[in-house]
Amino acid sequence: MEIKYYFDELKKIGRKTYFSRNGEEELCFSNKKFAVEIYKTVDHDLDFIISIDGVRENYQQTKALDKNQIEEIKALLIAPLSLDIKCRKISHILLSLDEKLSKISRSLNGGAKVNPLENYEKDLVKVFANMKTPHDFDNSPDKSRFIDLFSGYFSRFKKGESFSANLIKNLLNEKHLVFQTVDYSVYENAIYGNMLKMILWIMEKYSYSLEPSEPK
Repeated sequence: MEIKYYFDELKKIGRKTYFSRNGEEELCFSNKKFAVEIYKTVDHDLDFIISIDGVRENYQQTKALDKNQIEEIKALLIAPLSLDIKCRKISHILLSLDEKLSKISRSLNGGAKVNPLENYEKDLVKVFANMKTPHDFDNSPDKSRFIDLFSGYFSRFKKGESFSANLIKNLLNEKHLVFQTVDYSVYENAIYGNMLKMILWIMEKYSYSLEPSEPK
């Protein structure tokens, strides 16, 4: 039976989308910060992609799940159980991530803004928001794509939203790779590049981690 008839528990996450072609199926449940993508191959094998703040990782690589949860999913996938039971048990594990994100959001929010910036940080954010992007930072498809991606997150950050530490780390790494050919001897490039780096550091300061805490 098609997987769109299973995983009903994951509707709690948010919007459901389904796609099928040549015997392969893709089912996705998503909200603003979190998404679960479920894939079924023509051989009826299942795989899961976890997306948090736009960072997509296979369930076996994500640090949002602890080792026991990953091993439990792997065991369920090969267990001699009906597909219905497998899907329900795996759904409960994946739902725990959505609940974890919601709990973090509530604890950070505290009824106010998620990132209560210090005054100098507010000033830096305000200055950067009014800066014009130099041509050297927007003169190739890769650079334009990064600027567009970052601008979306920055806009949400200004409104008080925080993001996962993993996302910010990826943005910092990608920034270094994409803009390494920029001529920083040009004054406006140096100013913009340093401001961009500082803004990412501020975003990193107010990021949150989904990694399991180490036992004391």
